[in-house]
Amino acid sequence: MRGKVSILYITHNRLGFTRMTLPHLLESGGYGDYTVSVVDNASSDGTREWLMSLTHPRLKGVTLNDENLSLREVTNRFWAESTDAEFVGKVDNDTVMPVGFIGQAVKVICNPVRLSAVGAMHFEPADVMSVHTSMYAHNLRRLPNGARILLQRHLGGCCYLMRSSAVSRFGYIQDAGYMKGGWTEYQWRLKKGGYPAAYIYPFMFAKHLDDPDFSTTASELGTAIAPAHIPAEVFRRSERKSVTSLLTDSSMGEMLPKHRGG
Repeated sequence: MRGKVSILYITHNRLGFTRMTLPHLLESGGYGDYTVSVVDNASSDGTREWLMSLTHPRLKGVTLNDENLSLREVTNRFWAESTDAEFVGKVDNDTVMPVGFIGQAVKVICNPVRLSAVGAMHFEPADVMSVHTSMYAHNLRRLPNGARILLQRHLGGCCYLMRSSAVSRFGYIQDAGYMKGGWTEYQWRLKKGGYPAAYIYPFMFAKHLDDPDFSTTASELGTAIAPAHIPAEVFRRSERKSVTSLLTDSSMGEMLPKHRGG
């Protein structure tokens, strides 16, 4: 299956991030048939004007909202309007998508297995590599076409792809749960229905630009970067704890039995 891919890209100010990540997204998917739909949530820093001046054959359109709508509202509307796409996904405007991610994600999803969302790893490579593979080998799977994944209950929402048929089967994101937007709870619902999420393995690393230790200068981004709210060393300790918990999750049980070589 090599169907059409439609990607959602949401902006709310932070023009410097958008100027860096959106052109990269439009050029670096590693897949022929994909488009990007941009939704601006009432930016006031010149983002809207810059977006309206942008032209690219993969840019499907730019929607300008008069208010900062929730992730749930924007995502559900995008899904409802993407009925012509076999796959839907999202890349955040503070995230540099891994080169070739869309093509690799389609390869992973196009297997005779049931997966919900497939994502790029959003933690720092050094933090991930600090966890020995033996600690999460129980969640690694090799799929029938040779692609490999790390099973998860849920993924970060900054860079992912999923089948449109999952929306048809399970409905839209609900306005409930402890996280605004309900993306995590939505994935839990799909996992309970037998559709776990997965990270591509070996990991494809997305760069999250608003990490406190992000080293690119303000001049390179074209806008000022707000000072970090927490010291970088505190953030790094917290991230290493989080990534260890994520990778070693033992709740997947026997979902997707291992194939030979997995």
